[in-house]
Amino acid sequence: MTKFWTKEKDEILRENYYKMSFKALAKKLEAVSEIAVQVRAKRLGLKRKKQMSCHGFKSESDLLRELKAKGLYITHDILLGLRKSKVIECKKLSKYSYNFYSIETCKFIEDLFSNYDLLMTVHQKLNLRGHSRKMIHAWVRQDCIKTKKFEGSPLIFIHKESTKFLMNLTTNYLLVSEFSKLVYYSVVAVNSMIRRGIIKAVKFANKYWIEKGFIDKIRYYYSPKINQFG
Repeated sequence: MTKFWTKEKDEILRENYYKMSFKALAKKLEAVSEIAVQVRAKRLGLKRKKQMSCHGFKSESDLLRELKAKGLYITHDILLGLRKSKVIECKKLSKYSYNFYSIETCKFIEDLFSNYDLLMTVHQKLNLRGHSRKMIHAWVRQDCIKTKKFEGSPLIFIHKESTKFLMNLTTNYLLVSEFSKLVYYSVVAVNSMIRRGIIKAVKFANKYWIEKGFIDKIRYYYSPKINQFG
């Protein structure tokens, strides 16, 4: 039986290994399976990951490791979402090979996540209740917070400054309707206290938000349910 791998075919494999997919190489080398190409390449000491790095590309694992070292915790699933939404592109030489990103793409990803959070990440950070989740989508639609969108992509990015603002708002403040239930006063009465300056509130997205520190003060000094025993 004639030996299949000749010097000529080894040379063809070396020349095209970093340019073509395994499927295309198998076709070019005439009826060799993709696995056979991979096995032969391994015996010849050809490593795509190392070679791609030399050609200005980074593997997905290397990219995620570098981002983690800089405090940016991105996952494979997030990168997959970015690719599917066509926000970024990658180079994939075969179905089973690594995803490789150009240096420009790596920098774009780093800059993007240094300044912005994905909307789904913001949901997790805020630990939002059901109605608050709807509110944040309304704020995005109303342009109340700084966001970034890419044409043709369903993904929404929220600026980290806006994330901090929303975290402070939802952690330390309550809507008038929520506040009124805790101090035993009607919404009308609470709004009256805001107008009279008894309660200080911030206005965001056309709604008043009251600092939680006022709960005990209003309960103690103004609540009829408490004062009737005093």
